[in-house]
Amino acid sequence: MHLSKKSTTFRLTVRSLVVAAKLPGLPVHGALEVKVTLCPPDKRRRDEDNFAGKALFDALTKAGVWGDDSQIRRKVVEWGDVVKGGLVVVEIGALATGRGTW
Repeated sequence: MHLSKKSTTFRLTVRSLVVAAKLPGLPVHGALEVKVTLCPPDKRRRDEDNFAGKALFDALTKAGVWGDDSQIRRKVVEWGDVVKGGLVVVEIGALATGRGTW
C-alpha cells in the first residue's frame, strides 16, 4: 500500500506526539474504549468521519498506542469548542461494563 505524502506526514506527526507524551504502558492491551473530542479550527460544517475515522486510528496503531485498532470495542466521537489551529483529544481506557468510564 502506498500512502500519500499528506497521510505519511499525518502518521509521523501522530507518532511524534505519542513519543513526546511519554505515555506509560504502551502498547495498551485488551478490549478498549476510546473517546475522541474534535475541536475544529473554525465554525464551518464538517463530517466527523473525516477527522476521527480510519486515518486517526491507523496512525495511533502505527505509533504503538495499541497492538491493533480491533481492540476498540466502544468509541465515542464528539465535537468540542472551536480551537485556533484545531485540536483532537483522544482518551483511551480499558473497556468497562455499563455506561463507560468517562
